Amino acid sequence: MFKFFRNGTKRRKRSQKYLRRAGIPINSNLPVLKDEIQIRTVEEIANRAMCICIVSAKGEGTESEVVKKITQRYDLINHFTKNEKEFLHNDDVSEEERIHFSWKYEGYWVLLWMLGYVDELSYPNAICDVPFAVTQLSERTRETLIAEAIIRSKEELAEQADLIYNMHWAVRQAQIDGKTIPGDLNIGVVQERHYALNWLMGTENWDEVETHT
Repeated sequence: MFKFFRNGTKRRKRSQKYLRRAGIPINSNLPVLKDEIQIRTVEEIANRAMCICIVSAKGEGTESEVVKKITQRYDLINHFTKNEKEFLHNDDVSEEERIHFSWKYEGYWVLLWMLGYVDELSYPNAICDVPFAVTQLSERTRETLIAEAIIRSKEELAEQADLIYNMHWAVRQAQIDGKTIPGDLNIGVVQERHYALNWLMGTENWDEVETHT
């Protein structure tokens, strides 16, 4: 137990050092994330990534018939969440719903990173490279997306999770205080990245993930 606490404390110090350099406020009272995390299976991560890519594409404006064909091609009908199914089956979605699901590309990007298809999670001040992200799926079959994945370690995941946890706190605190978002952070990117990283470390259904700060 002491080892876990020690590793978490060291990780937090690295996060705080990074935050100071970026001019982002620090909350020394935030709990340290535990080390004894469980990583989801490659198949589970890949299935979730494919589903997110598809719902994000519809959110961005892809025709329903095209979405249906892609879903069939990758055999994903049984892998969408309740909220995703409702969105996909609705031909009269609101602009708010489209925007909500189009932002999920950021979560898809995180899962691609976890699978080894994205080299790094860069500073979250701009949206991800959507064309590149979509290509990672379109140029592969379901089987090759899983087979060619090189899953990242628990240490890498915990490092990113701790950093974004602290960044998300800073963003929310700035919003509460009516201040400018620090460090030029993109609110949507930070939020979606935190969401996806928490899903990777947890056991909740995608629709039920929480991002407490």
